[in-house]
Amino acid sequence: SFKGKGGETTYSIRLLPFGGFVSMAGENDTEELSKDIPKNRTLDNIKPFKKFCIMFAGVLNNFILAFIIFFLIALFKGSPSQKPIINGIELNSPAYKAGLMKNDVIERVNLEKVKTIEDVQIEMALSNGIKENTLKDITLVVKRNNKLEFINLKAGNNKKYGFNFKEERNKGIIPSLTYAHNSLWTNIRSMKRTFKALVNKKIGMEAFSGPIGVYKAVDAGKKSSAGFLYLCYLTALISVNVAYINLLPLPILDGGQILFLIIEKFLNRPIKKEVKDVLMLISTLLLISFALYVSGLDILKLRKIK
Repeated sequence: SFKGKGGETTYSIRLLPFGGFVSMAGENDTEELSKDIPKNRTLDNIKPFKKFCIMFAGVLNNFILAFIIFFLIALFKGSPSQKPIINGIELNSPAYKAGLMKNDVIERVNLEKVKTIEDVQIEMALSNGIKENTLKDITLVVKRNNKLEFINLKAGNNKKYGFNFKEERNKGIIPSLTYAHNSLWTNIRSMKRTFKALVNKKIGMEAFSGPIGVYKAVDAGKKSSAGFLYLCYLTALISVNVAYINLLPLPILDGGQILFLIIEKFLNRPIKKEVKDVLMLISTLLLISFALYVSGLDILKLRKIK
């Protein structure tokens, strides 16, 4: 690896520069390197709240990065409308037969609350399953003339439900800030919905993508008309996903370290180093196995496309 020192910090580029990490003074693998650092400034000896702030900082910065990118996209291209307001209904479609009307505002999909167009699209996709080629019946709760109405869409043999949303773009700082806020929370909710659907077996592991899948998405973005803006949006999306996954309670991740802090606060004593080491090893193996499995699925997807 290539190393360089700036102040008390050693920066390095490793042989496989995928992702990044911060190794704090006092951690097991840096005890020798941090011997000149005062003991009260090492990770194991700072106050729990400071330790929490350190663990949460990476997650927070991923969210901030995503927010900034969403904001700049909206500022440059205009902020698209996000409220799920029905604009058009196709004749003889499931939406038409169910009585869905123009200007209806979708409040819930299968009783799951939705706030944006993306929320609706994600919930409908999860309701139908990732692999399914046919639609399933869904129930919408819509607001019409300040009253809530239940709309049951009977999919039948149709390939689409037959409705679309209003598309408007607003320019300016305030609409861009609103878009960035809504997009950030929409993507956080989509991650939550995806994991919930995975636990409930509505979807399988094919819903996830590894580095190969990301490369495929980037390559598609280069060829699309959106080009650079697509890649920016993809970067923001990946940033939200990384932040969310980092909050999972696995010891190798920030969420797991935060969980350790909570448990230690509850027990009023530190968890034994041996216990932490075993849990770290197990979670590392699980994470590596997951990455390999997802990458294998990505390869199978590519072979099917070819």
